[in-house]
Amino acid sequence: MNLPFTYPVFLWPTAGVALLCLCAGLWAQGRAGLGVRVVGQRPWALGLGLALILGGLGLGIAEPRWGVPESPRLTVHIVLDASRSMLAVDENGGSRWNGALRTIDRILSKPSPGLRFSVDLLTGDAVPLMPSGEDRSLLRDALRAVKPGEIGSPGTSFGRGVPQILKGLPEKEPSILFVLSDGEESWLAEGDALQRASSSLKEAGVPLYAIAFGQGSSIPITGAAPDDPREKPEMFATTANPDFPAPLGGSQWRPDAQCG
Repeated sequence: MNLPFTYPVFLWPTAGVALLCLCAGLWAQGRAGLGVRVVGQRPWALGLGLALILGGLGLGIAEPRWGVPESPRLTVHIVLDASRSMLAVDENGGSRWNGALRTIDRILSKPSPGLRFSVDLLTGDAVPLMPSGEDRSLLRDALRAVKPGEIGSPGTSFGRGVPQILKGLPEKEPSILFVLSDGEESWLAEGDALQRASSSLKEAGVPLYAIAFGQGSSIPITGAAPDDPREKPEMFATTANPDFPAPLGGSQWRPDAQCG
């Protein structure tokens, strides 16, 4: 029998002891001695009171539950590419990084009661930034403090980062990965990286959704200023992968799509 109690095993012993006390009181009432008659005691009332006390104690130990049982809430684990390539200015006239932040702001601005969010930065390794929670203002502030290319390992690795993030997810908690990246893998061979990430997603049973930023062309990006002012700033090229994340088996969202 499915009773709304945490420890229903205590109910039957409690009911038996309470019934025994009540029966004892009734039995004593029918065979009241001289002392009971003199002071006017009522054994049945004493038995009833003791039965109620023991019954209440047993119910408290059994811990009754009320209302609809709470079901596990969905957690959206935002995985944001924080490599230097996200500074490329080829996303609707702005940088890929700013495009990703605007997308996150649109998602967080929509009411979604009970939905939790966490943030991990994707570089050469996964860097946890915010644990799962419902404080969206704190999440926005934490993202504004991040500068692409200045945290974690250089570059981006889906083959290393995605498995690391999946290993840190709580068991038996509904979760999805929401990846925002330019889709550029710079640590492993593309086939090897995709195989590792896809295998981890399949094993964990976690769906992946993503938005790809940037265009499929090489763009020079100015790096850190050199110590010697006579030297030219470092330049490097980045090639976005607009088809990401189809090879991972994920669903692709475009930045100009409605995010809900």
